[in-house]
Amino acid sequence: MQQIDSIIFDLDGTLWDSLETCLKAWEKALNDFGYIKEPITAEDLRGVFGLQHDLIGEKLFPYLAKEQREEVIELCYKEEIKLIAKQGGALYEDLEETLNKLKSEYKLFIVSNCQAGYIEAFLEYHNLKDLFLDFECSGATGKSKAENIKLVIQRNSLKNPIYVGDILGDYKAAEKNKIPFIYAEYGFGNIEKVEYRIESLKRLQNLKEVLIGHN
Repeated sequence: MQQIDSIIFDLDGTLWDSLETCLKAWEKALNDFGYIKEPITAEDLRGVFGLQHDLIGEKLFPYLAKEQREEVIELCYKEEIKLIAKQGGALYEDLEETLNKLKSEYKLFIVSNCQAGYIEAFLEYHNLKDLFLDFECSGATGKSKAENIKLVIQRNSLKNPIYVGDILGDYKAAEKNKIPFIYAEYGFGNIEKVEYRIESLKRLQNLKEVLIGHN
């Protein structure tokens, strides 16, 4: 294992759980549309966390025409960002302590499949902007998570980054970039075969131990 110089994080299921906030936002937005057949549930949203932002409408509303889906999703995303800006989400335990410790040794970044404005709302409400040097999302670039990880690596001249995430798509995105992946097993996903895993964010405070397998 070469000397790690940077850590790229997924957001949902890795740094926080915004499910409760997002559910309220979606419920409010969907009230404006008479053609939605069923109310949205927490399980519905949990099932799409981590999907590329432009694929969520297809998964949740397959019975709608493309134009209708786009209209619905656009409003839901706007309401999400507005509500996150007002009340934030549930940060995982020891997040600030862990990130502050990691920042003293590594450069920190975020790459998520969310819509544009979502990461900004997270950072602004929870006053975490100073901890991260850069971030990227599919909503801003229209690219996959693997491509966005590559963008962050290239524009920040990272030599030996790792990616921390909680679902199989995160693992595959890291694999495509040929960088180590750490599975956040406390998140939303279920990955059985993975080399590195953490049961809590605080475990990252001993990153070198995690990477040599003492986890």
